[in-house]
Amino acid sequence: EKGWMDYLIDKYYKEIKIDAYYDPISFLDDVAQYPLDTKMFLDNYYYTETGSYDLEGTMLAQKLHEMGFTRLFLLSGEAFQVPDYLTLILKTDQDNLSRLDEL
Repeated sequence: EKGWMDYLIDKYYKEIKIDAYYDPISFLDDVAQYPLDTKMFLDNYYYTETGSYDLEGTMLAQKLHEMGFTRLFLLSGEAFQVPDYLTLILKTDQDNLSRLDEL
């Protein structure tokens, strides 16, 4: 969600160049410009003003994996099993959130 993502970037990463996308559709439209080893931090859910997108973070990660992207991270408020190509980071894990640039 936009507010949480803006907070995270402002708190820990304002000195790093970050391309932030707040919806999966515009992100997929632009993703071809990035090298396959670019770190991709995905939210588990993407919301519109009237609801949520049909594309969850796990589905987006699968699409990116199929395209050849290798550094995929999913930020979530809840723990659950993810495929081997995806690293789950809980939104409450301040230690990992403060060092995403090192992962």
